[in-house]
Amino acid sequence: QYKHFIYREKPIKIKQYQDSVEIIWHRRDLRTSDNRALAEAPDPAPVYIFDPEWLENDLVSDARIEFVFESLKDLNRQYVEKGSHLVLLHGDPVEKLGELERKGHDVTFNMDADHFHQELEKDARKKFRGMKNSAVDSSGRGKAENWENDAKEWFDSERVSAPERISGNPLESEVSLDEIRRKYDIRPEKKKFGKGGTRKARIRLEKFLKNMESYSGSISSPSKAESSTSHLSPYIRYGCISPREVYQKAAEKKYEVENTQSVEMFLDRVFWQQHFNQKIEDNPELFEKAINPVYEGLHRERKNERKIQAWKNGKTGYPLIDASMRALVETGWLNFRMRAMCASFFSYI
Repeated sequence: QYKHFIYREKPIKIKQYQDSVEIIWHRRDLRTSDNRALAEAPDPAPVYIFDPEWLENDLVSDARIEFVFESLKDLNRQYVEKGSHLVLLHGDPVEKLGELERKGHDVTFNMDADHFHQELEKDARKKFRGMKNSAVDSSGRGKAENWENDAKEWFDSERVSAPERISGNPLESEVSLDEIRRKYDIRPEKKKFGKGGTRKARIRLEKFLKNMESYSGSISSPSKAESSTSHLSPYIRYGCISPREVYQKAAEKKYEVENTQSVEMFLDRVFWQQHFNQKIEDNPELFEKAINPVYEGLHRERKNERKIQAWKNGKTGYPLIDASMRALVETGWLNFRMRAMCASFFSYI
């Protein structure tokens, strides 16, 4: 079923007899369900572009890249079942998409408030057709009024259905997953990352929902959180599963459990994920400048590289900080209370 993940020489090859198609540029929407760009395309041709800038970023671990690889395999499976396949390209995304556009094809993508690729996002929105596929208001009209009500309406609205059948993709991949793995020497070592993909995301969600009554009493303790939280964050981040699907399936549990507090707490956190994406959309400088200018440059004069390395390696001398950081380094996972604690500690060194 992955026979299309093979190498092809540049430039992008397209069957000459093929009419114009709608290029669906996948990024952090690695699913066919509840995917507006795909659902509204008249003749979709799905594409994923490996961006060298992302692959070479020091903040992107090999485990994260491997998770995306697995998610792409699963996304290709979904397309093969519908009669198509996912095409893999490599290079600057806007240049690759521009090349396809010059060949007469339209380009559609789901907009994304990703702080790692703000310039790319801006450029893509100017040149291609961006679709709203989340609770985030990407209209560019400034801070949205009544955002919470609009977001709640989106979460409660009907999910977008994927097409049952899709025409064969006329494009051919120019790179394979194995080639990317070799070229960028991808060798994941972290142990906690689960397998990527929509199928795995739904398995995790169902497993969590069966035992979610323990959630409210387990989110703070590192040991309890490991077994009682959903572990859905990477699946939601890369769009293996829609936050709307997660929200709606969790909301159904309110009528099945005695401890509804657990359900409400989990729904709040799914909602917060969209809330913070909206914050990034409204203020793209959020990760570069202090929200309150009073804190700009706080403690900068006493920045200590030796202490920073000790923090990274879990050797500060503060047991809970060190245990948390060592767990993060080894497994790639840390519950959110410990993440907040470690980040707060870091702000003082």
